[in-house]
Amino acid sequence: MARGRQKKQAPSRSRPGRYGNGYGTVYMIDKTGCRRKPFVVKIPIGFSKPKKEGEKVKYVYKTIGYATSWEEGDAMLKQFHDTHADGLLEEVNLATFKEVYDLAIPRKLVGTTEATRKSYEHGLALCSSLHDMPVMKIKTAHMQKIIDGLREDGKSTSTFTLAKKVCSLVFDYAIKNDLADKNYASFIDLGRSTEPTKKVPFTKTEIKRLFSNDFVPYADSVLILLFTGIRLNEFISIKTENVHLKERYFITGSKTDAGKDRIIPISHLIERYISDMYHPDNEFLFTPFNDGTIVTKARYRHMFDTVMQQLNMSHTPHECRHTFVSMLDDAGANKVSIQKIAGHKGSDVTEKVYTHKNIEQLLSAIDLLKV
Repeated sequence: MARGRQKKQAPSRSRPGRYGNGYGTVYMIDKTGCRRKPFVVKIPIGFSKPKKEGEKVKYVYKTIGYATSWEEGDAMLKQFHDTHADGLLEEVNLATFKEVYDLAIPRKLVGTTEATRKSYEHGLALCSSLHDMPVMKIKTAHMQKIIDGLREDGKSTSTFTLAKKVCSLVFDYAIKNDLADKNYASFIDLGRSTEPTKKVPFTKTEIKRLFSNDFVPYADSVLILLFTGIRLNEFISIKTENVHLKERYFITGSKTDAGKDRIIPISHLIERYISDMYHPDNEFLFTPFNDGTIVTKARYRHMFDTVMQQLNMSHTPHECRHTFVSMLDDAGANKVSIQKIAGHKGSDVTEKVYTHKNIEQLLSAIDLLKV
């Protein structure tokens, strides 16, 4: 009886475990057993560009050889990484920090405000040194260098936090789409919170210098902060519809129940600056940009710092508020009026509705201020 032709036994397809993201792959391409080397060894050299928002990004691989068994292919892959200390080949453009940010940000901004969008833009600008770096090659040290640099430049903790937030956004998206194996942004150290710095009020000489140089861009906004005592976020969010020039007051306020929607009397000293800013077609009072959009806190701080530098001063926007309260107190203003204007909660401040008499009292208090 003739012996039948024996079928060639296919090699084993088993492997001990899964490689990490970006390492490479070894898999069988021939299950029939006809190929002498049925295993292919590949390494990632880049990423496919998604054709639409939300489409998953995939690795683009390059074949570096074939093997008779998975074990042989694994050895080939290890040898490749041993001889390529920098990791992936550089012949294909890898997805960069900026490219991943552009993929992640549309979903993040859904339903948010213009101010939030500008805040993220500022955060991206803080990370400019990472823009052209492949995400896979970015480590904690690269991002920590940005944070440390901001600290050395005297930037606020909120600025550090914004930079870290953008880095985390990029790495979160990268991990979800297999572009990174670890969120290195989570290891960024913002440093210990420092003791609150002592608030230094503006001197009379400095205030006079501001008035004498009110032609300097944004110096008028500093004077408005000085003679209203409002917080920075309250200033940039003043709506035009809430400004009553003839009656000399506007409505703004935030943070506490005592501070929300409160009436701010307009001093004669800054009346012309608010009048110049006022434009009925704009949604907000302070609209230095042609598109009429709200200015972010970070953007205004840069404007404020520029004024301070030009006029040889060293203050923060919040020190305008401290200066205002001190000036009113020195001028002998009624304590309740000071609390109402500043939005401080006091035992005697219980009224929620301002009457005409209330407005007159606030105007009388604000008009005590002199230069």
